Amino acid sequence: MLLLSLFISLLTGFIAIHILCPERRPMKPLIILKGCLAVGLGFGISSCLFSLWLFFYSSSGKVFILVDMIFLIGLTAILFASSSVRKYPMHSEFDPHIDANSKMSRFLSMFFYSAFVLAVGAFILLSLDRPHGGWDAWAIWNMRARFIFRGGDRLDEVFSHFLAFSHPDYPLLLPLSVSRLWKYMSHETVVMPVLLSMLFTFVTVGLLSCSLSLIRSKGQGLLAGLVLLGTSFFIKHGAAQYADVPLGFFFLATLVLFCLHERSLSHNNNLVSLAGITAGLSAWTKNEGILFIVSILAVRLIVIISQKGWRAYLSELRSFLIGLLPVVAIIIYFKIYIAPPNDLVSAQGLIVTSEKLLDLSRYKQVFAAYGKEAIRLGGRIVNVPFLILYLFILRVTIDSRDKIGIANAFIVLCLMLLGYFFVYITSPLDLNMHLSTSLNRLFLQLWPSLLFVYFMVVTSPEQMLSHNKEQENPVSG
Repeated sequence: MLLLSLFISLLTGFIAIHILCPERRPMKPLIILKGCLAVGLGFGISSCLFSLWLFFYSSSGKVFILVDMIFLIGLTAILFASSSVRKYPMHSEFDPHIDANSKMSRFLSMFFYSAFVLAVGAFILLSLDRPHGGWDAWAIWNMRARFIFRGGDRLDEVFSHFLAFSHPDYPLLLPLSVSRLWKYMSHETVVMPVLLSMLFTFVTVGLLSCSLSLIRSKGQGLLAGLVLLGTSFFIKHGAAQYADVPLGFFFLATLVLFCLHERSLSHNNNLVSLAGITAGLSAWTKNEGILFIVSILAVRLIVIISQKGWRAYLSELRSFLIGLLPVVAIIIYFKIYIAPPNDLVSAQGLIVTSEKLLDLSRYKQVFAAYGKEAIRLGGRIVNVPFLILYLFILRVTIDSRDKIGIANAFIVLCLMLLGYFFVYITSPLDLNMHLSTSLNRLFLQLWPSLLFVYFMVVTSPEQMLSHNKEQENPVSG
């Protein structure tokens, strides 16, 4: 039954992606990228279906398995129906940079796969040492999964205000995904949350590497993957089974899909609809996803109107909302009818919040914490100062086709950091405690996306070698 539950989720995600992105050219990076997206999308869609079953059917039985299968059959029918009428282009859906099989690529591939194996080994060892994960894993996410599994027909008790320490207003993608896997197996096991965390951790690496391989070059994608694999906090945090790594996956997926949309050779907004789904699933993973959706909507309004006009923006917005709104509808229902108020929001008062906004010492404290965390981000070897030096040496190289996608991603990430900043400024909690216990995780959520933007602008290894060869062998006039 475990294999059946995984098969249904992954196939659901892959079919949904293939309906919106019907690429038939056998390109390894694109196939892997679709597979990585399918993991997140599949578990996200499955958790949404499971939530609807719980909210409206409220039974602890296995009827939802039939719902899963009916939905999968429906998606398959849509896929075959669309395939029978769609004329597939002979050219690639995307226009990637194709690299020759160079020594540089083989060298980087060897390091990447070695690092990948070591990271998987480290993840397994960490999980064996702490199979229940870190504090948030067993006190929030897995505890809620157990409550849902054991008493899904008593949701009012699962989200009781007596469990305020466990943040019962948090979205349910992770708890429902774990509980759903347990339902298929008919018993609880620590293997399921570990497996789910492992999948999200390493498909994030795959998504980052393959997207840059498609858009920039194979070497650039391998380098980015190496940096993320070398971020020890990323691997440790994934093994801790927190929701920040899956949230970072959905942030990255959304920004990547917008960049691929700008590179797409077709004249439709299918990838934008897919980005709407992944953006919605980010808000279904953690509350920070709501800020992400607002940031995306604001930035696309400015960027697209300034570059393409109102008509292009309205067309894109319609497609984005088609993917976004079904997930947002589930979140709204959960927030209004099931979840208690958010502790940070409910503890705010207009007078107290105004006083905090005018308190310059809080700005100084948060700025200092931001600076300290930014320097440490990435690790001891490949960290932000090192990446700045690397960028200074190799310089910036941006393809004109990527300018909109890069600007979109960069401004969104800046708005996210700004939003986090003011959450701390107005926080009703002790500021020192709040910063020390959460800021590193907020930065980690954005780290894969920051690496994506960074490697979208820095000169690739192939471009550097090509430039050096041109200098060594100048063409005589």
